[in-house]
Amino acid sequence: MGIAVGIDLGTTNSCVAVVQAQRARVVEDATGKRIQPSVISFHPGGATLAGLKAKERLVIDPKNTIYSFKRLLGRKISSEEMQHITGEFPYSVSEGPDGIPVIQARGQELSLPEVSAIMLKYLREMCTETLGVDIDEVVITVPANFNDVQRSSTKVAARIAGFNVLRILNEPTAAALAYGFGGKLTEKIAVYDFGGGTFDITIIELMDDIFEVLSTAGETFLGGDDFDEKIVEEMRRQFLFMHRYDLGEDPVAMQRVRTVAERIKCQLSNLDEVEATLREIAYGPGGVAIDFSFKITRAKFESMIEALVDKSIATCQESLKLARLDVSSLDNLILVGGSTRIPLVRRKVKEFFNREPRTEINPDEVVAIGAAIHAFSLTGEELPEDLPVPVEPKSGMDSAQKIQKTIMGLPTPLKSDEPSHEDQGLDLPDVLPQAPPAIPKKPTPPAPPVIAMEPDPPAPPIDLVAGEDRILPKDEKGSFSIPMVNAAAASTLLLDVTPRGLGVATAGGYCDQIIERNAAIPVEQSRLFSTSTDNQIEVAINIFQGESRRVEQNTLLGQVQLSGIRPAQRGEVKIKVVFEIDTDGILGVSAVNEETGAAQDTRIQLLGGLNEDQVNALVSKYSKS
Repeated sequence: MGIAVGIDLGTTNSCVAVVQAQRARVVEDATGKRIQPSVISFHPGGATLAGLKAKERLVIDPKNTIYSFKRLLGRKISSEEMQHITGEFPYSVSEGPDGIPVIQARGQELSLPEVSAIMLKYLREMCTETLGVDIDEVVITVPANFNDVQRSSTKVAARIAGFNVLRILNEPTAAALAYGFGGKLTEKIAVYDFGGGTFDITIIELMDDIFEVLSTAGETFLGGDDFDEKIVEEMRRQFLFMHRYDLGEDPVAMQRVRTVAERIKCQLSNLDEVEATLREIAYGPGGVAIDFSFKITRAKFESMIEALVDKSIATCQESLKLARLDVSSLDNLILVGGSTRIPLVRRKVKEFFNREPRTEINPDEVVAIGAAIHAFSLTGEELPEDLPVPVEPKSGMDSAQKIQKTIMGLPTPLKSDEPSHEDQGLDLPDVLPQAPPAIPKKPTPPAPPVIAMEPDPPAPPIDLVAGEDRILPKDEKGSFSIPMVNAAAASTLLLDVTPRGLGVATAGGYCDQIIERNAAIPVEQSRLFSTSTDNQIEVAINIFQGESRRVEQNTLLGQVQLSGIRPAQRGEVKIKVVFEIDTDGILGVSAVNEETGAAQDTRIQLLGGLNEDQVNALVSKYSKS
């Protein structure tokens, strides 16, 4: 085996790390950026962009710029949650084979594993450029609560990107490895992982060099994106009240609002109040440009998101109950994910667990670092010392509890002739007064002559947001630590669990569970079933994930067909169904006719939207690009 990296493919941002000179280090891009936005953009010139360059196009070309695609992975588009979030996206998401979402952009249709693969290929090329060596082996992380289709789709995406996947690793387990747990310790730790799109809580027991997951619980539709959306809703409501025009009718304007909302959220971790101004966000009668000023306090923001944070705490209670523990049984608490920087989140977590959390490793990087350590443990090889060493993180900045106006994050003095907007309160009436007709959009210029490639639209005006982007909370002054690779931690045995129960549909609409939730993996379980009707010559075994006894309340993962059954009376022919979960948490199912020994098996990733031939075609496509 060769040198391998660890990749945290996140909903909002992604990060890559590698072990070099006995230290796990984050791999930077050519400009020194350590965190890469999980964004893909299809340029009118034919190029496919990823990372920061793609994110910069969100406000220019939102229809062809894809973000938060991890939230769509392995889901049925018909679900209520999916209908809600896809309706908010400026890009087009439609129903593909088996109800799996597909994305349309720039005249092409892409599956979600393909979109994920584009991001992973960009990260792989970034590593080659920065480190000077080709990297083709990886440990890639997923939320602990990811289901089988989501895990399989992630592995397929990595394969398309040219990686050999050494292991699919749960993000909380990776975080525990990054903190150097292991060795001659016996303790129980909780990993509270609140990212951009998902929330997980995992309880891990350490016994010498064994990491055993006792329980995991989570919400795959709960994250920082939902906090952003609360601010977006408030901005949209206020603009409607003031100008009688719904910004939701203009995709470009809405993307500018979302971009500013994310920056506001970050500033409110450091400032008591934030003010933002969006220039020329709409146009009034006669084409007169309208600026929109928005002000929000941290207290107001916390009241808007408190129910979401409380939902995460309730999930923590569920995880402890599954592990048959209480908070007093825990020895350590780790925070993971950018959303844990929010002061309200930290207060709620500290109050629930009754202890100070561990935060000395950057929560945006800790998962990738742990994945790199595990990759090192699997290959035994690290980067030579004479290869380029990334720059250590810069120190955190002191927060200023006052409002500053900035342009693109650079502080500028507040001009005396600029309005203070102090009269614009946030407690607006629920019933809006009668008002003039809706504001028309900017006058449409004459259509340009037909050309081969559509040009980029003009860039929108610069929006102003108080504070400085991505500064750290008050209690995170100084540099984050870069962990040494603990030899014991690097050679630990990881015993993970399956996050949901797995079973098959039986007569009467019931689900017979074969593998229980939080069963240790790898695991194999089997169950005997019989034919349900006379002269039955074929059975279709529907595989479900979930804990309910009713199939309609669980998630259909796939189906195994077994044919060639001898015609006989109902119940006479026996069929053995075997469920096997490997170390990546991916399920394989087989059905065996007990009379003949004939068997049929499947890997559930085939129902993630791509079959084996399609995967091979994409591997070939991206190996040539």
